[in-house]
Amino acid sequence: MLTGGRKTVAAGYARRAARRPSVRGKRQTGLRINARRRRRYWQDPEGARARRRRWRRANLEAARAAGRRHYAANRGRVLAYHAKYRRRNRHKIDAQIVVKAGIITGDLVRGPCEVCGAHPSQRRIHAHHEDYGHPLEVRWLCVAHHNQLHAGMLCLLPAAATRRKMLG
Repeated sequence: MLTGGRKTVAAGYARRAARRPSVRGKRQTGLRINARRRRRYWQDPEGARARRRRWRRANLEAARAAGRRHYAANRGRVLAYHAKYRRRNRHKIDAQIVVKAGIITGDLVRGPCEVCGAHPSQRRIHAHHEDYGHPLEVRWLCVAHHNQLHAGMLCLLPAAATRRKMLG
């Protein structure tokens, strides 16, 4: 496909894909559809993410099955990714381990969500670290507010974090 003497992106993709054994024999219409999807995504990335979230909520079983298929097909890559994450974020994992140990031993008690006041018996409560260097200084947030905080949709006041000292 030539347009004004220059090769289009789709043509270059189709040429490269034809060389790969995993893509050989696929129809050109599939390549055009994927290019259309990419264009639509980059025209409105937030809208595309919202559409994906809505689809996932509406088709939860299909989404989970797709995730299981992806893991089965790419198990080595997924495990390598997780190992790389653990190596790069050792301080985060260590802080999580300290919090879990504190909860198990009773030295750290889950409190209600600082935003909505949901009690741990009502909703799942997460421990949010503002500084991983102080693993016992956590803020208790329900799952929804913890996700909003990390997405930048929620801003907590810089109140003193709940600090519980390990006993013994």
